[in-house]
Amino acid sequence: LKADARFARTKTDAAASADSSLSASKTDVWQLRAGLTGSKKTVVGDADDSAASVELSFELGARLDGGDAQKGYGIDLGGGMIWTDPKSGLTLDLKARTLMVHQEKHYREWGASALLEYDPNRSSEYGVSASLRQYWGASPQGGKDALLSRETLPGQTALDSSSQSGSASRAGRRSDFEAGYGIPVLDGTFTGTPNLGVSLSDGGAKSQRLGWRLSAATSDDSSLEFNVGATRSESADGTLSHDYGAQLRAIIRW
Repeated sequence: LKADARFARTKTDAAASADSSLSASKTDVWQLRAGLTGSKKTVVGDADDSAASVELSFELGARLDGGDAQKGYGIDLGGGMIWTDPKSGLTLDLKARTLMVHQEKHYREWGASALLEYDPNRSSEYGVSASLRQYWGASPQGGKDALLSRETLPGQTALDSSSQSGSASRAGRRSDFEAGYGIPVLDGTFTGTPNLGVSLSDGGAKSQRLGWRLSAATSDDSSLEFNVGATRSESADGTLSHDYGAQLRAIIRW
């Protein structure tokens, strides 16, 4: 049994060009949610560290939406499957979620994702790893993921011209690929992982990422992770923009 409360705010400044203009705006979206989650893991073959496994999960939740988007009660239903094979290093992760019913009769929301991951040495961060993920629609998970994701917010704050109702399912499709290679740093105290990634979205927009991640090699109660990287983005009409950023993230586990 779990519950969560989330709030998001987006702001845009006024902007103008030769062809159009955009007024300044501010949008608030909040959500209260409570529900049940469950999962069952089954080992395929002999029960040892190298055995493959399948884990099935479900999620059923009631939610109350408010703010400048849809308002009212609704019911979410979601499910997933994770297949892991340590011998081959492959993992397949499938998730899906849909809004079964909502007080706003014309409001629709759904999302799905598929992840294929390759990591031949899961007991260590050293060595090669790669992942390919495909997204459809909004977030395939409820709660904080559904409310705060960049895929969901545009759908919750937009209005469909025909039905005058928001639809997060119009968020479209996106593909993400990432690969990295972990190496020991500072006598094995940290793991350094040079990584690269490519993202493709509906309409032809794409971006390439190149970066370096430094993380603690041990699973202590607290750990420090540092990410630095550069991104090159290309919009659907072929216009180029260059974005550079650095991220510092501290993680404390208890």
